[in-house]
Amino acid sequence: MKKFGIGILIVLGVILGLVAGNLWYNVGPKVEVEPMCMIAADNLYDECASNVYAAENKYLGERIIVSGYITHISKYFGAPRVRMELADSARKYIQFDLSKIEIRKLRKSELVMIVGTVKYIDMFSNIHLKNCKVL
Repeated sequence: MKKFGIGILIVLGVILGLVAGNLWYNVGPKVEVEPMCMIAADNLYDECASNVYAAENKYLGERIIVSGYITHISKYFGAPRVRMELADSARKYIQFDLSKIEIRKLRKSELVMIVGTVKYIDMFSNIHLKNCKVL
């Protein structure tokens, strides 16, 4: 019986250690990565449309600052959606994953700069950014 009690204490200690380590990892200091560049929304789209493979090689996973006019603020299946659509088509856009707190700072037609990490470039050369913040 004594061995059983010691075994339980060891298991509980390991579990608590893993939980505490995971909490520290998630709550610990976060290091902000410097953006690789600042680019206007239309220039970024044009670069992606001219050669999507080169654009993916250059931007995918990189933090960038995009400047442009907010054209679309909405919900899509409950998730917030913010876009900078290009002047000549609503089908050409850059989409940002922003928190609700960040979205509350925005107004349609407002000129802004948003920093985020390029998540992917879709088959229509539209650029999707994650972990975004309004500057």
